[in-house]
Parts: sequence; structure tokens; C-alpha cells
Amino acid sequence: MTGHHALTSRIVHAVSDRSITVDTEGGASTTVASARAHRAPLGFLTINVGDLQTPTDLELIAESVAAYSRLLLSDDQLKRFDVRTLEELKAIWAQEHTGTSHVILVGHGSRHGFPFLDCPTPVSGRQLSRELTSLCPDPAEAQRQRHFLSLGCETGRQRVGGEISRATICGDFVAPFQNVHAA
Repeated sequence: MTGHHALTSRIVHAVSDRSITVDTEGGASTTVASARAHRAPLGFLTINVGDLQTPTDLELIAESVAAYSRLLLSDDQLKRFDVRTLEELKAIWAQEHTGTSHVILVGHGSRHGFPFLDCPTPVSGRQLSRELTSLCPDPAEAQRQRHFLSLGCETGRQRVGGEISRATICGDFVAPFQNVHAA
């Protein structure tokens, strides 16, 4: 059964200036603005970087993000994982990076990075981006830019957001500059 989502896959039949002609569900075709098109593959990877003090709060936020994402995309384009260690994150990235266009990080961040149980200090943006890039064995895949959204406090600051933004795997990085609080 095919559901109706805000973002759907279509075949592009023609390109003209800033317009594209695509197929429709009824077998006809229609012309739309090319700005409305997104490159494939389109896959959202939501990663909950949890802790032992407030796991329920983070799980609720990550699940809310996943639920709202289902309004945009089909389930096969959405992945959600809970991690507590950097090693868990690396294992998931090694498995999922090829189908990922958007990465959503949920967790307790700070201006220094994200805390992981297996790391004595928060993991900085530089370290995180190096780890993720190194897990892309194909050089072309390591150069493919993803869109990152962080919901961790202060992760929009230089040591996290600025450093991830410079990584080859990052096309954009959006994150809060200040503290954020769940409602």
C-alpha cells in the first residue's frame, strides 16, 4: 500500500530552465519548479545520543521528530536509533550512511560537543566529523554532503557546528546557539 507523503519519488521526463516535467500518480505528467525537487537518495537518520540521567526526555524528543518525519516521507526513508556510546554511533553510521541525506542529532549537547558514555570528555564536532567521514570507504561517498540538524544545546557554536560544517560530508549544519528546553 502506498501512503501519501509530502515528499514522493517521481521520474523526471524533461528539464527546461527552472522547471521539470514529472510523472503523476494517474500516469499523466505535470510541470513543477525545479526548486521543489530533491536529489535521491532521500533518507532521514535520527540519532538519539542518550544518557543515563534523562533518557526518557531524549527518547520522547527523538520519537516526536521521527513521528513528524513520517508526515514527509515513507517509512523506508526513515531510520531512528538510540545510542549511548561513540562506538554504537560509528557502527550505525557504517551501516546507514549510504542511504542518508539528512542527519538529525538529538541529545544533550554543549559548546564542547556531545557526551558519550565511552568518552571521558564531550566529542567535538571535529572528532565526530572525522569519525563519520572515515567510515565511508568509498571516496565519492565521503564527499557526498548531508544535511545535519542538531537539537543539542549550544551545538551551533564553533567547536561543534563550525567544525562539522567544514567536514566534506556536511552540506549544511543547523543547530541552536543557546540552551534549548523540551516542553
